[in-house]
Amino acid sequence: MRAFEFLIESPQVASLQKALINKIQQLPADDSTLKALKEIEDLLNTVGAGGRMGMVNNQLEEIGDEDVTKARKLLAKYVLSIDADPAEKKAMMAAWKADKLIDIKSLMSPVYHKITDVVIGYDSNPAIQQLTDDLVEIAALGQGKGEFMLSVMSKRVMKKQKGDLVIDGKNIELKTSDGGAGRFYDQEVRPNTNWPTLSENYLNTYKEEIDAAGLKVPGTGMKIDMISKVAEVMPSEKVEQHKKDLNDIFKAIFPTQDVGSAVEAALAGNVGEAKQRFARLSLDNYLSIKDDDAVLMIDLNTKPISLAIFSSAADLYGAGLRLHAGTIYPIATDARYAYPQVKIAKTAQAQPD
Repeated sequence: MRAFEFLIESPQVASLQKALINKIQQLPADDSTLKALKEIEDLLNTVGAGGRMGMVNNQLEEIGDEDVTKARKLLAKYVLSIDADPAEKKAMMAAWKADKLIDIKSLMSPVYHKITDVVIGYDSNPAIQQLTDDLVEIAALGQGKGEFMLSVMSKRVMKKQKGDLVIDGKNIELKTSDGGAGRFYDQEVRPNTNWPTLSENYLNTYKEEIDAAGLKVPGTGMKIDMISKVAEVMPSEKVEQHKKDLNDIFKAIFPTQDVGSAVEAALAGNVGEAKQRFARLSLDNYLSIKDDDAVLMIDLNTKPISLAIFSSAADLYGAGLRLHAGTIYPIATDARYAYPQVKIAKTAQAQPD
């Protein structure tokens, strides 16, 4: 007689089976009991598959996504931590394998979306919602927040060799707002080499006017509203030279753009317009230098998470949105400060051309 046959027929096992059956029958007939029984069944199904971790690893491998395979150990831990009905987890894994977690058409449609529009099942399957909420907060495999989530949740989203993502064959620059917003600045997009000298010369040349305006320039540099105040006290004989110097500074920051309108707005004291034009220059300059087809901005600060995809500021304006720039330092000691943190904001006002 084989060992397992002995165990099945043994009085001890029969007694244990009876005790377990009695315990199960005594459980209340509610959702918690049903969930617990399903979890027990799910756990028993992993026997012989290397345990739950091994089984999830195998399921992730079957998805056939290179990004998923690279991160499967990390992803397996998050899948196992999901607190949801086993049937919901199975539905999530089936959708993942079928590449039906991300609605690419919605994601790539300008302009503004909520996470519920992009992640299929986010608002109907708790397992998918938990997976999304977990993964969107992760920076891994050289990818930032949001970027990693999209690349592992869809086979049609891939990490570029240089840059951010390829989504459905298009090059997409991703900017994620998590606390602070992103900047349109990187190794390829930065001020011309003469910008530090121009900034220093400005502070020296117009020191008298800066003092007359009652300004104290911090170590970070001069904000755009400070420039407007300097213009207010500028002697008439220096006005044209001041305008030229500012034009040179702005042009050094945005070498591919016509900066005249932004300079005029700053000199006229129209600070709001100057900031908006500066934000648009930041975007347009970036896109003209990069080979991206569009920018995807993910805002983790909104509830639910929001996304905006656009290839120009005009796309935003047409959708009742605008670029909102944080503090702007056209004159600074650090190149990063010349490119403000930019996020998307709703607006009912007409935007400058």
